[in-house]
Amino acid sequence: MKTLCRSTGILHWLRDANDDPIPRQSVFAQPVTAHVKYELRPSPQQSLFVDLYANGLLGLGNTRHRLELENGVVLTGRIVGGSLGARATKSVQKVRMIDVEESTIQIDQGFGTSSSPEIDAAAFAVVSSDPLGSGSCTNGWARPGLPFSFVESLPQRGELKGTWSGDALRLYHGELEISLVPSSVYWKRLVDRPSLHHDSIIGVRRHDRGILSWRELNGVTSLLSYFIGWMNHCRSPIFHIKAYRRGKLVYRGYKVRPHATVHRSGLSWLPRFALKDANGNIGIHAEMVGHALTAFAKAWDTNANNNGTLHIALQLLRSQEKGTHRADPSLLYLRDAFGAISIIVGMLVGPNPSRGRHQTMLESLAQVKVSDRLPLKDWRAELTTRHTDLWRAANPGRQVQQREVQNATLSRPLANVENWILHIDDPANARCLLALPLPVQGYFTKVAIWLADLMVLKVIDYEGSYFNRLTGETERVPWVT
Repeated sequence: MKTLCRSTGILHWLRDANDDPIPRQSVFAQPVTAHVKYELRPSPQQSLFVDLYANGLLGLGNTRHRLELENGVVLTGRIVGGSLGARATKSVQKVRMIDVEESTIQIDQGFGTSSSPEIDAAAFAVVSSDPLGSGSCTNGWARPGLPFSFVESLPQRGELKGTWSGDALRLYHGELEISLVPSSVYWKRLVDRPSLHHDSIIGVRRHDRGILSWRELNGVTSLLSYFIGWMNHCRSPIFHIKAYRRGKLVYRGYKVRPHATVHRSGLSWLPRFALKDANGNIGIHAEMVGHALTAFAKAWDTNANNNGTLHIALQLLRSQEKGTHRADPSLLYLRDAFGAISIIVGMLVGPNPSRGRHQTMLESLAQVKVSDRLPLKDWRAELTTRHTDLWRAANPGRQVQQREVQNATLSRPLANVENWILHIDDPANARCLLALPLPVQGYFTKVAIWLADLMVLKVIDYEGSYFNRLTGETERVPWVT
């Protein structure tokens, strides 16, 4: 359990134990000392608690309150630990506030009197950043946990102090430097280590070391959250932001409910360090990441300015249904991947309400220059022999398209699996879906995610290499080969 802050404040009553509103004229305000605490866990809602201390604190018993702290934080939650109607005493009593509603805690560290102090650098921790944090992409050295120690070459022996790592990466975005370095013991203590893979710290500052505006910081934080989350299909990778002015900590911001999905590097389009490219070379992919970030940022800005839907497609690919370190992605994740594909087809080709699922799949394959044929020879033989229902047409007759079976087409099975999932209430669809063994379901999940990632790479105009999770090879994207 991590203590975020300690502050005095005022506790206001909102609702009684029956969840009925308390009349405004009878609202009781109680001076308290508050200790705000949390622990990051891989779950949809993180646990945020507030321990409250006060002289003569009344027994409260499952009532709802608003807590206004002197450091500017305002929280609402339910109080437990007392008995409704208990008498006030002169001794210090303790109760706990739970079910706290706020999703972000921002704390001014006392630099000046402004609630938004001037800053010139910021750092934040990232979960599920692998393969970025595994040595796949590196162009320098840094001390773990210290992103602003980044150097392009290792210091001389006499200048070495402490531990240095070669897993450091520096990227550029406009006038900003973005440094990604390995984590340290301090940062790792902030997470539930048995459940989360936390490996990287990111630092942001301007080239000229000038003042970093809050608008710039918020913009690049959002950009990197979606960029890194897309690379590893992680829901919300960034938490615990720290900001500095002349080397002094002046601000902390804790995202206490990030719903951070766990480490799953096998679902990333970005190659790992140990993988070879098409020429047999083991690559360090710093330039690939830099190109991807530049292309992604341009598409992200265009999407935001035009009220586009790229962010919806990315949210689907960062679904909580992607699985855990002990479970594979669920069929709901396959559904989300199909949703992302359909959205991006509309972005690339244009909206068409009458476009059917089979046509959507044909157009998605055409956009990324992939042939309409099942990937992987062994799976073609397996599916065309044992699962010909995958090629049933969508018309009322539902006849198997024998010519497509012979050609082992990909678009028809993908369209049918999507239809079965979306209309599972139809017993016929349920039977077809349940007839597919788990390995076959896993195959289509992997194929759909591969296609969805290609669609994102296409819509952002990426022209570099990527890791083909179906073949295990690093390849050029198919539309530039």
